[in-house]
Amino acid sequence: MASSFLGAAAVFAAVAAPAVIVAMPSVASAQDYTSGALTGSVQDVNGARVAGAAVSIRSVAQGFTRNAVAGENGSFRFALLPAGAYEVTVTSEGAEPFKDTVNIVSGAEADFTFTIGGAASDDAASVDDVVVVGTRANLDFAQTTKGLTVDMEELTARVPIQRNATAVALLSPSVVTGTGSATFAALPSIGGSTVAENAYYVNGLNITNFDTYVGGATVPFDFYKTIETKTGGYPAEYGRATGGVVNAVTKSGTNEFMFAVHGDFAPSKLSSHSPDSLSSLGYVPGAFTESDSTELTFEAGGPILRDRLFVYGLYQDRTISDQYVLNSTYTERTSNDPFYGLKVDGFIADGHHLEYTYFNTESSRTVQPYAFNRTTNAIGAPAAISYNLRGGDNYIAKYTGSITDWLTVSAAYGVSDTQTSTVPTDTTSPRIFDGRFQNDATNPRPEFISSAQKVAGSNIQTALREFYRIDADMYFTAFGEHHVRMGLDQENNTLNHVSNLNGGRQYIVQRGVEDDPFGVPVGQDFVEVQYQRLGGEDIDSENKSYYVQDAWDLTDTLSLQLGLRYDEFLVQGLSEENSFDLSGNWGPRIGFTWDPVGNGDDKVYGNFGRYFIPPASNLAYRGADFGFSEFFLIPNGQAEGVVPVLGQQMTEATFPLLAEQGNVVPCPEGGFGPAGVDGCIVSFGRGIPERAFSKTSQQLEATNEDEFILGYTRRVDDLWTVGAVLTYRRLNKVSEDITLDQFVVQYCEDNGYDAAACEARWDGSWQYVVINPGEDIDIYTRGALPGDANPTCFGAAPGTPELTNCGTLIHLTAEQLGYPKPKRDYLGLELSFERAWDGKWGLQGSYVASRSHGNYEGTVLSDNGQTDAGSTILFDYPGLADYQTGLLPNHRGHQFKLFGSYQLMDNLLIGANAYVVSPQKYSCLGRHPTDPGAAGYGGASRYCAGTPAPRGTLMESDWIKNVDLTLSYTMPVQAWMPGELVLRASVFNVFDSKSVSQRDEIYDKNGTALPTYGAPVAFQTPRYVRFGFDLQF
Repeated sequence: MASSFLGAAAVFAAVAAPAVIVAMPSVASAQDYTSGALTGSVQDVNGARVAGAAVSIRSVAQGFTRNAVAGENGSFRFALLPAGAYEVTVTSEGAEPFKDTVNIVSGAEADFTFTIGGAASDDAASVDDVVVVGTRANLDFAQTTKGLTVDMEELTARVPIQRNATAVALLSPSVVTGTGSATFAALPSIGGSTVAENAYYVNGLNITNFDTYVGGATVPFDFYKTIETKTGGYPAEYGRATGGVVNAVTKSGTNEFMFAVHGDFAPSKLSSHSPDSLSSLGYVPGAFTESDSTELTFEAGGPILRDRLFVYGLYQDRTISDQYVLNSTYTERTSNDPFYGLKVDGFIADGHHLEYTYFNTESSRTVQPYAFNRTTNAIGAPAAISYNLRGGDNYIAKYTGSITDWLTVSAAYGVSDTQTSTVPTDTTSPRIFDGRFQNDATNPRPEFISSAQKVAGSNIQTALREFYRIDADMYFTAFGEHHVRMGLDQENNTLNHVSNLNGGRQYIVQRGVEDDPFGVPVGQDFVEVQYQRLGGEDIDSENKSYYVQDAWDLTDTLSLQLGLRYDEFLVQGLSEENSFDLSGNWGPRIGFTWDPVGNGDDKVYGNFGRYFIPPASNLAYRGADFGFSEFFLIPNGQAEGVVPVLGQQMTEATFPLLAEQGNVVPCPEGGFGPAGVDGCIVSFGRGIPERAFSKTSQQLEATNEDEFILGYTRRVDDLWTVGAVLTYRRLNKVSEDITLDQFVVQYCEDNGYDAAACEARWDGSWQYVVINPGEDIDIYTRGALPGDANPTCFGAAPGTPELTNCGTLIHLTAEQLGYPKPKRDYLGLELSFERAWDGKWGLQGSYVASRSHGNYEGTVLSDNGQTDAGSTILFDYPGLADYQTGLLPNHRGHQFKLFGSYQLMDNLLIGANAYVVSPQKYSCLGRHPTDPGAAGYGGASRYCAGTPAPRGTLMESDWIKNVDLTLSYTMPVQAWMPGELVLRASVFNVFDSKSVSQRDEIYDKNGTALPTYGAPVAFQTPRYVRFGFDLQF
């Protein structure tokens, strides 16, 4: 946006001495999650610094003022400023003051040089002006962070963008959408990481889901003022993320009363449809997938006490409905829930700011399933309704105060209380599947045959986060100028999460076939009865950190950023013990910025950072899992849709092939059959809370990553900026769970313990532990080894049997375990440019060439859409890690992005957002031919019918090419119209591209090739239209 200086400069040129316009690196000033900083210097026309100049700034929106005096080197600073426009006045002795407006954004420093002209002549106006360029793309020499910060009001007015934070993050170089499930596809993967390695903040409040670290709370778009996506190089203040940081700041009230209404409508009637999908995941006819959304937002704000106290409020009415078909079920989902938020700002004295933010994100989505006839496409009888409950209350209070010229402090406290629950209305009827008519080519998944129940069970999850932080900024001179920022923050988290099957079980009806894997005669019907329970209550965790960062200006052109962060992570298990106590996590942040020419137009920078991510609370939630299956023959010809009548129980004695389908153990109590019969397959857990001493290796360290950045930015002129950044990331340590049982049994055999007794207890599902794969471990067994006369005992714990109170400490080498060292290397070259908006047009774009390669994708697993962060199946058995090295799921070799807008005429603007992204690489997943434990997972190993198939070597998805367009028209002001009205229309995926975004990678589950291998699972979002209006009073 053009500065008001441009007009003044023309007058000044005729009457005053020539002016020099320069932006130069200055003393780094304080900025944090919610604020920015303004720094600068005053000099004369000869370039000599001017000491003693008075500099005053005034917030255009809120009226508060701050004052400073240029120091001996002519420099000044204003720290921790709320984002927004500021009127700057610079006054020097014998000169008339000159005013101009500059803009401050959160998380960044705006740096300017004010040049004082020569003395005025006697016949000219007596002025001694100061020149500042308030709108040119100034380079920020105070940090090495890469990414993108956008003003949401400007972005949404000019560029077609989906109304969520992920869409904004995707504008940044090196950010792509996740893959593997609909959940992952709605979240950003940053710099080769998974979607579960990011941190999300609103006004400094961490809203990341600490259960799995997959995503964060949904906040309405119109509440945002700015969104900053940090894709790397962030200072020591930021942590708990090995991907990136998405940091948002909300709107605030100003001295101007405002009221606005916004409407956004996306009707399904104007949307296209994806092609049909038939894969091993099921049948999805695209014509039945539809979505309608209506959002009506009201916002108001203004002063309670002018220049001192302000309030802003938002209320949004949201109505969303969608429909889809999966296999033989048609589902309608509807929600109609309001969102409301509040922001209060008080400037109690100059330099002292109190702020309070509250927002409520509660929603309830009604899920109504129906029977669906795939032959006639007829929608049948309704089944039981369920409700998806999301969101909750969030608030944060913060104080920021400038105590002296050299000390600024801030303190914050906040709470996020949310839920993510599925609540069925019918919890007594079990779900029943029918696999008797399953056909790999036309009907690859078992069908529901119960019209009464389509939902597996209830999933009740609440998450409470309480945090506080204290920060301080100090400024001093010692062999250069220093800005030291330090602080501490702590999060106390509590997770309650319990999942149960409806009716306590579910049924899978099957029919014997030729070469039946269970050994059931051809044509004989049988049923698998599945039981499972997951989770528990009051899983507490604590994340604590301390940091210090010194921005040290050695010279006018060279600055060092020297930081150190210390993190501690603690997670309490269901036994009320600290299952994960990970300390000693030191993360250095070392960077530099250099102006090689000295005029502020060129910036060379580099950074090294080590980032840690906490263990997810999900690891403790899974600490008392129990899942097992019984098998029974049933009479042929039973009616569909009813609970089967059970016949003879299938046991290992009567059906020996049962042992090849999983870990057969004596049946526990609670099933239909008698306890103790060798006829049950345990799929996971034992239902007993795990003791902390036997849950992790003695050497366990937190997952962490190193990052190296080298970049160059060039400001070509006041409007154009170009840049290049080279980024390299590598994983150092990974904490993941494994099944220890087979290694304990082998240890018993090698060390003279009773091997048969060991195998009876460590039978394949007794002890899951968390280790750093690829390294030696020392670990306590879950219960003393048979014959150990001197085990180590730890006393009793709630809910645990006596036999788990003691353990034997054993040592296992990396060679004995047989797991490879996890590896993920990301190398990316980013080329970017920006042509700043000048009132007529603006354009921004980037190209990224990158490679993400290794044998470990990250904390979650896109291969099967598994969200169990840090406890995926990848290292459960050594065979699952075979041939995993290759191009990883979030690898996208080439990314092209371009977005901008053009003012066609005074009232008409067109905007565009286009991107081209290269394909995801695939190989295949099949049954492991030699590792029985891995084979029990079916199609989960890197084998095609027993032949090795290294990751990413056999096929790929399509190139994704997408163009979005928007047109906005500002109505001419009319006497009858109470405010300014803007009409908007946006078309997403203008050319209705239907590229395949995900393919079916499962080749076989039991050695027989599936015809659905390679079939499309998901497609590019089809074309849809969104209409909108903005009415501002």
